[in-house]
Amino acid sequence: MVSMMNEYEVGVIFPSSMTPEGVDDEVEKIKKFIESREGQVTGVEDWGVKKFAYKVKKQTEGRYVFLTLLFSPDKVKELNEMLRVNSNVLRHIIVKQCKKAKEG
Repeated sequence: MVSMMNEYEVGVIFPSSMTPEGVDDEVEKIKKFIESREGQVTGVEDWGVKKFAYKVKKQTEGRYVFLTLLFSPDKVKELNEMLRVNSNVLRHIIVKQCKKAKEG
C-alpha cells in the first residue's frame, strides 16, 4: 500500500562546537534515515551559528540546519524519535508545510 506523502520542514540545532564536517555527517545520517523510509529530501539549508535567547543544554549558541522533505505522515513519529535520542541534536522541530502558505 502506498501512503500519501506530505511536505515537511525539519529544523535541527547542533552544538556550535561541532565541526562543519561533523554537522555534514549528522545531516547525511538524517537524510539516509528519511530515504530508508521511502522519504525524499528536497532541500537542505545551513543557517550557520546563531546565539540562543537562553541556554539550551548548557550551550549559548548552536548551528541551525533546515531540511525540506516529502515524507509519509505515519513515519514522522519515527523521525521525531530518531532526532530526540541523537545526542548531537540540541533541539529539533518538524512542521508540516501548509499548501496555502506555499501558494501565497
